[in-house]
Amino acid sequence: EVKVKANSLNDFVITWTNQENQGKIEVTKLVQNNENRYVEVPTRLQPDFVNAFYFQKKIDDKWVDVTGADGKTKKYSVGTNSKFSEKLPALDVDGNPISYRIV
Repeated sequence: EVKVKANSLNDFVITWTNQENQGKIEVTKLVQNNENRYVEVPTRLQPDFVNAFYFQKKIDDKWVDVTGADGKTKKYSVGTNSKFSEKLPALDVDGNPISYRIV
């Protein structure tokens, strides 16, 4: 809540996420079957891919884990469709593109 009073300076900060600076990343995990074809992860193998993936971003030529609001590395699992997705910032605070990788 912000209260504005007439004839006085009103210092306040409004924090929000710039929705325009979001890029959706969709990841599909495929495995090779006995016929050497790549297929979605079978149900029986899905437990092997619970919390198995995370993103890193490049900062000053070093890769660092992307963390959640709690400061911990945010991990991902494949769903029944063999996919997971996330929205991540496309640009840093200086307007430079951010490089990501999946680990």
